[in-house]
Amino acid sequence: MARKSIKDADAFCYYPFDLVPFVSRSLSRVRPKVFASTDTEIWPNFRHMAHQKGVKTAMINGTISDKTVAGARKIPWLYKWTLSNIDLFCIQSQADADRVIKLGADKSRVIVTGNCKADQSDEPLTNSEKENLRSQYKIPLTAKVFIAGSTNPGEDEPVIEAYIAAKKAHSNLRLIVAPRQIERRDEIAEIAKSMNLRCGWRSEPESISGDEDIIILDTFGELAKIYAIADATFVGGSLIPKDCHSILQPIAQGKPVFFGPYTFKAKDLVSQAKAAGVGFEVADGDDLGKRLIDMLGDDALLEDIRLRCAKMMQANQGASRRTAEALAQLFNHE
Repeated sequence: MARKSIKDADAFCYYPFDLVPFVSRSLSRVRPKVFASTDTEIWPNFRHMAHQKGVKTAMINGTISDKTVAGARKIPWLYKWTLSNIDLFCIQSQADADRVIKLGADKSRVIVTGNCKADQSDEPLTNSEKENLRSQYKIPLTAKVFIAGSTNPGEDEPVIEAYIAAKKAHSNLRLIVAPRQIERRDEIAEIAKSMNLRCGWRSEPESISGDEDIIILDTFGELAKIYAIADATFVGGSLIPKDCHSILQPIAQGKPVFFGPYTFKAKDLVSQAKAAGVGFEVADGDDLGKRLIDMLGDDALLEDIRLRCAKMMQANQGASRRTAEALAQLFNHE
């Protein structure tokens, strides 16, 4: 993934096991001036040895989940010691900043930069681009579209059941399912078949005729843009205790996003989406079906949500630049 994403890097190497001999040797070999890790990565021995060798370290796009806080309560001394070896905390939200300070971070080293993933999200597609996508998937302009992205085992059944319920009220409704693990394509197709639904596969364009109930997106890298043709969306990892995947992708395309109750790692972003009126928590498949029926029947609400999504994305943009500027200051600080 690193080779695919960063083609002009000078070198690629595995991160060392967090044991002092391995960490010490790795740092001596690479000799970084600044080391930055993302989200919740801490690694006590690495941070300590980096500090000992004069390497500045940072946590970027930082987030502190309820699970992390619970774990820290068991070994508070370890977290406090580790965080004392970190020179800069670029944190997603004020709530995360408050938590990391409570765990032992020096308040003067903590800044709220926002969520960098907002800058990664695609720009909303134009009407022409949306029409081309619909044509590619043989979905008429008059059809409603429900997209379930990044579904995990245990979520496809309730999602499909919600679709069946919504289809009774919106007969032209189509479903696109993008499983988190694309090798689960056949498994999802069997679930659909058991419910008397027809499927097509993105990887086999000839299987898409326009008569399908469900299209399975079994390819990489297309989900973010496909959200643009949705009327409503669901993001997986949230109906099971897996943790919610990216809700920013559908929001970036101006779409309402449903998710289940398991959102512990994305707690603050989910709270922001709820407050903005673009994210909606559902308890299960039955609840999702009922909410879908109402949402798809209210065009004025969908347009209002599109505007709210744009406002939320605008508020989050610029986090990557703020983070880069903070890292540059750390790099130039002797």
